[in-house]
Order: sequence, then C-alpha cells, then structure tokens
Amino acid sequence: MRRQYLRVASMIAPYSQYLPARAGSNLQQKFNCSWRWLAVAVVGCLPLTGWAQSLSYLRGDSYSNSQHESSLFYKIEYRAMIYDGFAAAFDYVNQGHFTGHHPDGYGLELSYQYRFPTDYRMYLVGGAGAYYYFDTITPAGGQSTDAHGLAPMFTLSVRGQIWKWKKLDWVLAADSIDPTHDVKDQLLSLGLGYWLSDPSDPGMFDKPRDESIWSPTYRSELSVYGVLSVINISGNPNAFGASAEYRYIITRSIEGTIAYIYEGDPRVARRSGVTAQLWPVRHDVSSGFEVGAGFGAYAFVDKKHQLIPGRTTTAAVAPVVSLMLSHAIYSHFFARAIWDRVVSNYSRDADIWRIGVGLTF
Repeated sequence: MRRQYLRVASMIAPYSQYLPARAGSNLQQKFNCSWRWLAVAVVGCLPLTGWAQSLSYLRGDSYSNSQHESSLFYKIEYRAMIYDGFAAAFDYVNQGHFTGHHPDGYGLELSYQYRFPTDYRMYLVGGAGAYYYFDTITPAGGQSTDAHGLAPMFTLSVRGQIWKWKKLDWVLAADSIDPTHDVKDQLLSLGLGYWLSDPSDPGMFDKPRDESIWSPTYRSELSVYGVLSVINISGNPNAFGASAEYRYIITRSIEGTIAYIYEGDPRVARRSGVTAQLWPVRHDVSSGFEVGAGFGAYAFVDKKHQLIPGRTTTAAVAPVVSLMLSHAIYSHFFARAIWDRVVSNYSRDADIWRIGVGLTF
C-alpha cells in the first residue's frame, strides 16, 4: 500500500506547483470550498434557463448583528420559474461597508410563491438557499485579507405588478445571511423587477406552449474588450487592460466561452491568463437584451506574486464567476458588458469589468 501511495505521489509531484496552495492548510480548505460552490452553482443555475424569468434590482439598509452597525446595500436577483409556483434565484448581494469589513457574495435559492387573489398580479415569496461570501477584511493598522465561505440565506418578499405595465414589478424584500465566522446580516430593501419574458409563461418543467425546434443561424461570436481590474484590498488598487473572447452558442440557453484577459498593472498584482466558462443565458426578444451568468476557471500567471518555496512558477488556477449584459447594435454586431469576480487564495480577489463589442458569425 505504501509503495502504491509513493508511486501516485511521484506521478502528481511535477504538477503540484500549479495547485492554488499547500494542501492541508485552512486556506486550501476554503479555496477547495470555492470550487465545490462553483460546481453547485453551475448545476443550480441550469433552471435559470427556463421560460418565465425576471431580473430585479433592490436597495436598502443592512444591519450587522455581529458588528452592531448598519450600512446601505444593494442586491441583484435573477429569477426563473421552475414548476407550479416554485422558482430558482441567483443573487448578487453587496452587503455594504462595516468597520474592518466589506462583504459581498452570491446566493442560490429555491423559493415558493403564493399569488394573492387580486386583479393585478401580487405574490408572497419565501426562499432559502446557500450564500457564498467574499469579505475584504482590513484590521486597523493591518494588512487586508480576503475571507471566503458558505452561509445559509433566507428571503421573504412581496412583489406585484406596477399598474398596467405588464413586465414591471415592485419588490419589497427581507433577507437574512448568517455565516458562522463572518459578518451576520439582516437586510431590508425595496426595488424594481423586470420580466425577461411574459410573466404568465410556464416554468422550466411545466408543459411548454411552443414545441418548435430552435435552430440558430449563427453559433459563434468573437468580441474584444477594454478592461478595468480592481483588486479587493484596502485602497482598491486598479488598472486598465484588454481582453478577447470566443463564444459558442451550444443551445438556446447555454453558451460556452474561452477568453484571454490581461488585467494591467494595479501595482499589487500583474495577472494575465485564460478563462473557460459555461453560461446559462436568457434572450429577451422584445428588447434585444441578453443576460447571463458564467461559471468556470481562470488559469493565470501573476508576475508580482512572490514565488512560494518549492515552486518554479506563479501559474495558478482560480474559480471565476461572471455576470453579463449584451445588446445587438447593428446587423451582426453587438455591445457587451461583463463583470468577472476572481476568487484567489492569496488575498488578491479581483473584480474585472469588461466592456466591448463583438461580431456573430
């Protein structure tokens, strides 16, 4: 048995330098949790490729039980009906600024809605799920670090149609985020929701109204971007860069991408690399917009990252989560904005903003 173990160890040793961190450390365990959460999010977001979907933006007040402070926050929710009142939601929450903490994160929830017997649609919605947080911790006089972890998330909301605007909703929501070792939040917010389809459309597993076969004329896209990279540490150092992306349309609601990103030189990091992602997407035919969420990996080299003893390169692989908004501008051309969140294991998490144009072919 020992010989077999040594044989396996000798086989993987040449590749160990590309692993994110030393195995067995608490940091490595948290980083491995990032990959597990990424896999769960990919599977969990597949229902978001269903028929009836909405996009909401909310702002409000966040109160931290652990910090005994309050702060303004905002939330973006991408929601899809699944079956007979059940829905899946993918959320981004910026929890605000507290003393020594700046937490935000992504949530994945399953909810059920009860429709009130009124002339205009109005719902009571309750949901529960998992929240993966990113907290930039800056102790007084100390060095910033990035903390990651999972927490339970609960949501109770009331939403309803705004007068005669069929696709617009008002939303009043209360959320609770309760991590074991980080900022615990109670959030109250008010906002607007926009339906990306007819609100009366069926859910993913309801009987579809249209059995027609989807067959796109063009399946490939090529786009170029200007980049703003912001490192999530104290002072938020940033830099401009560039990016190019190839996108392949797999199905009506699933796309795949390979992209090269150069993040520029924000002084504390100098990264460039390649991302590979899978995207649940939704096209709103009436407005021409496309929205989506991307999940995948970022293989990069950081020329300013101090080499870890025993390694011969700073090359590494990190999870990356993205949100995308796109709109056709002329013929085969489109404009697109993408927000990437890179989850590092050495306190160099980054928000990468990409804005550019592309061509379908």
